[in-house]
Amino acid sequence: MASKAVVVALLVLLLAAVATFLGVYYGADLGGPQEEQFFSRAAVASDSGPCSEIGRDMLKKGGSAVDATIATLLCVGLMNAHSAGVGGGLFLTIYNGTTVETIDGREVAPGAATEGMFGGDPEISERGGLSIAVPGEIRGYELAHQRHGKLPWRDLFQPSIQLATHGFPMGSALATAVNKYKDIILNDRALCAVFCGENRTVLQENQIIRNVKLGETYHTLAEEGAAAFYQGRLAENLVNDIKAAGGIVTLKDLSDYKANLDENPLIVALGRYTLAAPNAPASGPVLALLLLMLEGYQFSEDSVASLPQRVLTFHRIVEAFRFSYAKRTLLGDRDFLNITQLIHNMTSKWFASDLRQRITDDRTHHMSYYEPDLGSKVMSGSTGKRPMSSMCPSILFDEEGRVKMVVGGSGGTKITTSIAQWLKPFKEPERQVARWLEELQAFEFKVDHRAVVRHTNADALSRRPCAVDGEELEEDTICAAA
Repeated sequence: MASKAVVVALLVLLLAAVATFLGVYYGADLGGPQEEQFFSRAAVASDSGPCSEIGRDMLKKGGSAVDATIATLLCVGLMNAHSAGVGGGLFLTIYNGTTVETIDGREVAPGAATEGMFGGDPEISERGGLSIAVPGEIRGYELAHQRHGKLPWRDLFQPSIQLATHGFPMGSALATAVNKYKDIILNDRALCAVFCGENRTVLQENQIIRNVKLGETYHTLAEEGAAAFYQGRLAENLVNDIKAAGGIVTLKDLSDYKANLDENPLIVALGRYTLAAPNAPASGPVLALLLLMLEGYQFSEDSVASLPQRVLTFHRIVEAFRFSYAKRTLLGDRDFLNITQLIHNMTSKWFASDLRQRITDDRTHHMSYYEPDLGSKVMSGSTGKRPMSSMCPSILFDEEGRVKMVVGGSGGTKITTSIAQWLKPFKEPERQVARWLEELQAFEFKVDHRAVVRHTNADALSRRPCAVDGEELEEDTICAAA
C-alpha cells in the first residue's frame, strides 16, 4: 500500500450541530522528510464500518489519506445522514509528516442574516429554514483535495453513488435518529421519500434505504466539480428548497463562500506531549484549556482507587468542563472578533492554573460563578460570520514528534469534552489508560463501548451500575460513550 505520509483528523458538523469523526493515521515523524513515503500499514476509522472500508479501498488504490477521508465522509453523509452531509460544514486537521495545517469549511451566516432574526427563540435558531447557513463541506473537500489529493476527484464519489442508488441496510445509529424524529419525517414529503417504507412508516434498522437524489447530487459533483454545488443548477435547486422552508440563503451567498486554510493552527504543549488542533471558531482553545486544567491534578491510580476518590476525580473533571465551556462563550469567528489575547490565555498554563484554583472539591456553583458571556457572541447572525463550533479534530505528538493519537468525536456540544476524555493512549485492548498529565502512569478502568453515559453528576456516574440491553456489566466497568 502506498500513500503520502499524511495524518488527517476531522469532524463534520451539520446544521443540527451533530458531528462525525474520521481519522487516518500513518506512522510518520513530525520532523521527517517531506518527500513521498511508503508504508505497509494504514488505518481508516469512521462511525460506519462500510464507510471505513471505502476509505481503506482508496488507500489500496494509491490514494492519499485525504482521498480516503473525503471518500469515507461522503459515505458517512449517506449512511449516517443524521450526523453528516454536504449541507453542513467541517474542520480538517492535516499533518503531512512535517507540518500541521487546518482547513475551515464551517458554515457561514447568510448575507441577509441579522442579529435579532431568531427573536430570542432557540427553536427557530436550531430548526427550520432560518437556521440554515451557507454550507461549506464541499468547498472544504475541494481545498483539501487540491492540496493533498492523489486520486481523481470523481473516483472519490463512485462508491457512495452506488450505495445511494442501489441501497444499503440502515444502521442502528441512523435508525435511532429516524425513530426519534419520526413525526417530523412522516409530515415531510421529501424526508419520507427517503426514510419511509412502502406503508409510510419509518424504516427500521437493517431495512434497505435508498437516497437516489443524493446519489444524483454526488454524480453531478463528481463530474462537474465542487463549483457545481455553489453555482448553476444544483445551487439554484438548493436555494429554492431553502427558501421554501423559510430560509434566506441566496445564490450570491453560495457563490461567495470560501473555505479557509490555516497553516498556523493551535500547537499546545501538554507535558511531554504536543497537541495540534484547529483554532476558533473550532473548539481547539477550549480543549487545550480543559486539558491544561486537568494536567495540574496529576491524576494517578490513587485518583480512582476508592469510591470517594473516584467521585472527587469525576467532580474535578466536570468542574473543569464547566470553566472551559464558560470561556467558550467568549470565542467566535476571528475575522470578526479580536480574541487573540483570549486564545493566548486559554492555551497558557498560568491561566489554566488560575481557573483550577477556583475549583472547590466539596461543591458546584451557580452558572455565574464560572463567568460565561451569554451575549451576542454566542448566537450572532452577522453576515458571513462562522458560528462557534464544538468540533476540534486533534493530533497528539510525543516528545520526538511521532504521532501518538488522532482523535475526534460526535455529539454536538459534547464533542470537546468527549475528546478530552479519550485523548489518552491505550495500554491493552480491554483496558483504557487515562492520562491527564505528563507521566504515562495513570489510573486504569474498564470501558464498555456499548454503553453511553447519560449522567453529568459525578456521584451518579460512579454509583450507578452499567447495563446494556438489560445485561448488568461488571461492578468496576465505566460506561463510556461509543
